[in-house]
Amino acid sequence: MTTINQNTENEIHNIREFIRETEHSYNNVLGAISGYLELLEKKLPSTTKDDKKIEKYLEILKKSNERAIKLTEILTKFAHTGVYDINEIKALTVAANQ
Repeated sequence: MTTINQNTENEIHNIREFIRETEHSYNNVLGAISGYLELLEKKLPSTTKDDKKIEKYLEILKKSNERAIKLTEILTKFAHTGVYDINEIKALTVAANQ
């Protein structure tokens, strides 16, 4: 019984360590996506912005990026504290399916 618990603890420790090691790079990617989405919105001519398809695509990209940022925050919290709220993760899943 102790071996199983120790193995589980080791796996959780490894997962948390992996998250800590990769979170900065992941945040950089999300920051770039956020920034370029914002620039794209500003640079598109207003006639293009009126195109409902483009507007819809931009909105989908922005919402997806916001969910990715929130997921990163949840993972970062878990990596540093070992605590997470399953309801936050479920809410992201629900939002992704809408």
